[in-house]
This record gives sequence, structure tokens and C-alpha cells, in this order.
Amino acid sequence: MNLFPSKAPSSNLQIPATNLTASRLWTGLVIASLAAATLLAAQWTPADPISWETIRIVAVGVLSCLSLYMVLAFSKARADDSRRSTFKVGLAIWWFLLVSDELFFRAGELESGFEGHFDLLAYAEAISWVFAILVLMLVSTGAPEYLSRIFSGPNKWLSLFALVCLLSSAYSPRPMYSFVWAVKLWLIVLLLHMCVTCMRDLNDIRTFFQVTFWALLLLTVSPAIRAFADPSTGLRQGRLYAPGSHPVTLSETSAALLLVSLTLYSLRRQKWLIPFGIIAATVMMRSGGKAAILAGIFSAVLFFVFQKKFVLASGLLAGFSLLGVAVVSTTSLSGYLEQYQKSDALGSLTGRTEVWTSAWPDIMQAPLLGHGYMAAKWVSVQVEGVFAGAGSLHNAFLDVVYNDGLIGLVLFLAVLIVVSKNLRYVLKNPPGRDAYLLAVGTFALYLNSLLNGLLEGNFGSQVHSIFVLFLGLVVVSQALVEFSGCRAPE
Repeated sequence: MNLFPSKAPSSNLQIPATNLTASRLWTGLVIASLAAATLLAAQWTPADPISWETIRIVAVGVLSCLSLYMVLAFSKARADDSRRSTFKVGLAIWWFLLVSDELFFRAGELESGFEGHFDLLAYAEAISWVFAILVLMLVSTGAPEYLSRIFSGPNKWLSLFALVCLLSSAYSPRPMYSFVWAVKLWLIVLLLHMCVTCMRDLNDIRTFFQVTFWALLLLTVSPAIRAFADPSTGLRQGRLYAPGSHPVTLSETSAALLLVSLTLYSLRRQKWLIPFGIIAATVMMRSGGKAAILAGIFSAVLFFVFQKKFVLASGLLAGFSLLGVAVVSTTSLSGYLEQYQKSDALGSLTGRTEVWTSAWPDIMQAPLLGHGYMAAKWVSVQVEGVFAGAGSLHNAFLDVVYNDGLIGLVLFLAVLIVVSKNLRYVLKNPPGRDAYLLAVGTFALYLNSLLNGLLEGNFGSQVHSIFVLFLGLVVVSQALVEFSGCRAPE
């Protein structure tokens, strides 16, 4: 199956030999740089040089280099124009950044990370971002005009937010750690702007959704397989506790996969998507992320309500109910639900209200500038009364305020307003069926992220897969407006 379909007309554009030579030279330099950085990281970190982690690092590096070289060689051999080649490589980087959490999964690193001790895979992940930056620089020549749109029009709010995150990392509890994650944030912002610049029509947006689907599928299935492979540690109270993955995150990811599956199925009625949608819904239920499940169900039902397909919406809601009953009655998840009801966890939203209350005085100490980007990650280490391993304030908006103050919050709210206005414009003025369905699917994913963000720090702080997906929705909403034939008011 072709992950990068294209309906672009064939081109007779011939690429000069000098450009081919320069491209190969840059490719060789990128590969050499990645190899050198990998060797240095292995030398600087205290780890057994022959280990499973080292093998994974080398394998990911080799596969990335080979994939890049094959994509470039294929593009040159087909004599495609540079814009299409750039778009294909951009999609490959997008897929890689989405699944990097799974490729470099590791146990929690709150206390050790606060002390400056990180697993070898953490260094390998950072090196992979450097590699992605080098690749982005290599292919940016195919669409250099994307740089002009970064701080123009509605795009400026996302770029300004990313800039504040980068600057505030200087006074965060762990400046270098925060700076590296801020660089990843900027990498994704630049990559998405480049991809949108290379898009030609709605078919390219659908291709973007297809690549996102395969990434979310890996993020959903792989942790579930790891959990079932070792039930003694992978299943706790009936929930899927895969190593390196939290049940709530798995429920959010599988809900996103379900929504992307519904969007793609509605566009082309491809029946092979139906089993994957069922798998996504099952994993979402089995992981037991209560808020994520409710948000996913609500967003999925709303997907059909917006299309005025009320029978399908009712049928989907009934299907969720039957699936929920089946999962609870046939697994040990019922024990977890009973224990949760008997405890006082419901009253405190599983300790979230205690986190908010404990962190509020710290927020008021630096209300304008915050405590620095990524500071919320260390809240359980620095703030008394926050339960161990919190990793965030469990509210995306509070995370933004804690990290970047009111300045960051205002910019982030501006981003949300831009997305809402873009999607509202396309939904009211769709140029066609495909544009409307893509807008509805984007809105469902956007709403799902917002609802989860009320109880989880899934966006606005550390750039994990859910936040990466959210950033993609921001830029895609603008692309939908541009392809609708008119710009929405700023």
C-alpha cells in the first residue's frame, strides 16, 4: 500500500547533475553526522555498549538514513519536481516524530531526570531530533517560501508561542533539558509549515491523515502487544500498563486513531479501515482512561452528528455501549472500576484537584512569566502535596500558565481561537464534500484534545505524540481554509 499517494501531474523537469551531486554530498554529511553523534552519545553515557538499547539506537539510525536515501533517490529517479519530493520527505519526518515515543519508550525519569541522570535512549531520542533537523534543512530548498509564513497571518500565534517556550527554557528548573524539548517543538512547527506549503489540494491533506493513521496505529497496537506479552506487569487491575506507556495516554492515542479512521472511511469508504477502528475502540476501553474514553466517544458521535447522520450516531453510541459492557464483563477491568467507585478518588478526580490546589501558590509566584518551559514536569519533585510521578499539573492550560505564565497562556489561547475560527469557516463554507469531511474530522480530533486537556497535560508542554498531533491539527486547519478558496478573518 502506497503511504504517499499523489495525483500530481507528471513532470518532465530534469534535475541538473550539479544539484544531484550536491544533494548526495549533503546526504553523506547527514549520515556521517548522525553516526558521529551516536558514537559520542554512547561514549558519554554510562551504559553497556552491547545492549538492547544500543541495538535499538543503531537500528533506528540505520533505518532512518536508508529511508532518507531511498526517498531522495526515488524522487530523483522519477524526476519529480522538488516540491513533491520535499512533501514526501516531510511526511516521512512527520511519521517519525509522531512515533518517536514508541521507538524510544522508557520508564519514568522524573526523579533521575531532575538530578540530571537520563537513560541512554533519552540521548538517542535527542540525536534523532538533530538528525530530523538536518534532513529538514536538506529538503527545505524544495519549498523555501514556507519560512515567510511562520510569523505572518494566523500562523504567527503558534510561532510566537513556540518562541516563548524557547526563551523561557533559560530560567526553567532544568534549562538544557527544557531547551532540547523547545528545539523539538520548533522542529515540528517548521516541518508542518513546510508540509502545508508543499500541499496542492485536499488530496494532500487526506494523504497527511493517512500517514497520521499509520503512526497512530503503531502507537496503539505496539503498547497493547507489550502489555499482553507479559500480563504479570502489563495488566494492572485489568488496565493495560505497557512498559513505557500509561493507560490514560494509550486511551487518548487509540481514541485519536478511531477518529482518524472514521474520517478516512467517510472520505473513500475503504472497508479495510473498519477492523482498525474496532481495534482502536477496544484498546481505548481496555486501557481504562475514563476521561479519555468519554472524550473519544463524545467526539466520535459528534463526527456523525455534524454530518446530520443521526442514525449512524445513535448506532455508534449503541456500539460503544455494547463494547464497554463486553470489555468490563469479560476482563478484570470491572475490579478496577469497583475499587475506584469505593475510594475517594472520584471526588478528587484521581488526585487532580489536590495537584491544582498545591500548585496554585507556585503559579501566583510568577504569574506573568511562569517558571520556565517544561517546569510543570518536575512539579511532583518541587511542590509539596503533589503525588509522586505526577509529571504535569494534569491540566494543559494550567501547565501553560505554570511554564510560561499569562504571556504563554494568551498566545496559546490565540492559537485555539485561530483553529476554532478556521474550522468554523470551512464548516460553514465548504467548497465540497471532501473539504467538509476533513474539517469535521479535524474538529473531532481538536475537540477530543481539548476535552482531554482539561484533565491531562497532553498539549502545551512536553512535546509527546498527543501534542505533536495537536500541532498538526493547528496547521491543517489553516490549510483547509486556504484550499477553500478564501482566507478566514484573522
